[in-house]
Formats: sequence, C-alpha cells, structure tokens
Amino acid sequence: MDSPFQDLPIKSSIHAKHDAIIRQGSNPGNIMFFLIQGELEVIKKIGGIDEAVEVLHAGSFFGELGLVDRRPRTASVRVISDFAKVAILDQEVFLLIAKNKPDFLLKLWKKITNWILETEDRLELTQKQLSDLKSIVVSTPDPEPPTITTPEPPPPENPETSSSDTASPEADIT
Repeated sequence: MDSPFQDLPIKSSIHAKHDAIIRQGSNPGNIMFFLIQGELEVIKKIGGIDEAVEVLHAGSFFGELGLVDRRPRTASVRVISDFAKVAILDQEVFLLIAKNKPDFLLKLWKKITNWILETEDRLELTQKQLSDLKSIVVSTPDPEPPTITTPEPPPPENPETSSSDTASPEADIT
C-alpha cells in the first residue's frame, strides 16, 4: 500500500521483523506513525506480563496519544511481518495533514472515540466486578475470634508467714 501522504513532506522508515518501533513507557518524541506496509503487534504490559492487545495492518496509525498529549507511550509496538514500512508524522506534518487530508482526521477521531468507549465499557465492567466482590465480602460472616484462656496465677506468698510458723492441721488437735 502506498502512503496517502505521498504529496506531503513525510519521512518514513523500514523495520525488520521483531523490531520495536515504540516501547511502552518511553518518551513519545512528539510523533505518531502511519503503517504503510506490513503488520505490527501492539503489546501492553499488564500485571508485569506482556500481552498482545491488537494487530495493526497497512493503513493503521499508532502513537497518536504521544503526539497529542506528550505522555509516555502506553504500549509497545513491534513488527510481526517480515518487515514494515511506517510514515513518521510529527506535529508540523500532522497539521499539514489536518489541512490537506480531513478524512485522515475523521479516521483518527473515530479511533480515539472508540478507544474512549471501550475504556468506559471496561471501567463499567470493573466497577461491577468490584461491587460483586464487595457484596461477597460483606455477606460472609467474620469467623469468631479464637478464645484464649490463660491459667489463673497462683496466689502470692505472704512474706510474714513462713513455713515454720504455720502449723499443720494435725498439730491443732490436742
């Protein structure tokens, strides 16, 4: 697939299989990408484990959040085909595209809108699961605490009486 931006001053790069184009947590560098040729895998580290969350095909774009808000990358993207060719869109080029290719902006807007709706759905599901867990915890009776018994301490010895002063019961009989 040829780039729809051929008439614009856009840089491109070619990446080999398994190359990471962006890494989760890295600086966004004020750029986004458009996949011209190849396939890419989007990977998010979830609970310390890398999980593939999406496969991108020619015509897809990625890294748009870094261009918009300059926060660290939220996912890694690596090549899964033999190679991939990507267009590199910085803010200046993005503004040119906005002016000359409004259909691209519409596609970007749809992607961001879908991402927001999916996030809201996941949040709603998570809230329901949390509520269900809370009801289980609340309805489960607390186990009774263990009863701890301690033996009675012996009565203290009276220092005024010694064993020689006390008479045995047999000695009182006279």
